[in-house]
Amino acid sequence: MDYTQVFPQAPLSDPIFMCIPQGWFVDANGELKPHDDPRYQDRTHFIRLCKNLYGCKQAARNWFKYLTTGLLGHGFVQSKTDPCLFLRHDVLMVVYTDESLIFANDDPTIDTLLTALHQTYKLEDQGTVNDYLGIRITKNPNDKSITMVQTGLIESILMDLNLPTGSKTKDTPAMGILYPDLSGPPRQESWNYRSVIGELNFPAQQTRPDITYAVHQCAKYSANPTALHEQAVKHIGHYLLVTKDQGIILHPEKTFKLDMYVDVDFAGT
Repeated sequence: MDYTQVFPQAPLSDPIFMCIPQGWFVDANGELKPHDDPRYQDRTHFIRLCKNLYGCKQAARNWFKYLTTGLLGHGFVQSKTDPCLFLRHDVLMVVYTDESLIFANDDPTIDTLLTALHQTYKLEDQGTVNDYLGIRITKNPNDKSITMVQTGLIESILMDLNLPTGSKTKDTPAMGILYPDLSGPPRQESWNYRSVIGELNFPAQQTRPDITYAVHQCAKYSANPTALHEQAVKHIGHYLLVTKDQGIILHPEKTFKLDMYVDVDFAGT
């Protein structure tokens, strides 16, 4: 389940004011209207927010308190161990900001709950759990292993990089250590460097540790990237083209042991 436009659904508990948006003004009758000059800035009036707005420091907390109050009203009990886990005699719900996983013994119980919650919240039923938080989770019934991949997100990144299927691929995620290139040629392509780095951070931190170092190297130059750094990001994309269906495989029945001993001497202490 996904909540739509989650933060503005909750009321604000504190008085917060914001400037009138550029190009708008309050006339003599106190009505908010568009100004003839789109660059006009009304500096004599302010807007008081009645609902949460993205960017408010307390927006996330207000939303969670609003959601918690509603769930408690539907008979749930909040876990003392994890406040994002809500329990009821027939349903278990896990909350992560604006997404929830719901577990029950049968579908009608879940449908009834969704109908009840829809009376208060704007939400979308996204069906069975295949992709949660952008991660596709599958379980092998034979060896009990769990596979986590982010193929959908990677395909979106490749689209942003203008790398269609059939493009040249790379065997490694990086072409070497990346350095500043202050005197090098400027970027040649129009895709948003920072935006792509932000997208790459998700698989790098969740299911694709093999690209973590390469993404970190490219992220260091987000403020003023050159053609060299642009090519380094595209190199990651060429590598993901051939490995987009790969991810992390967990074997819960296997035990791993890592022994590491490091001797460190800090000034003789």
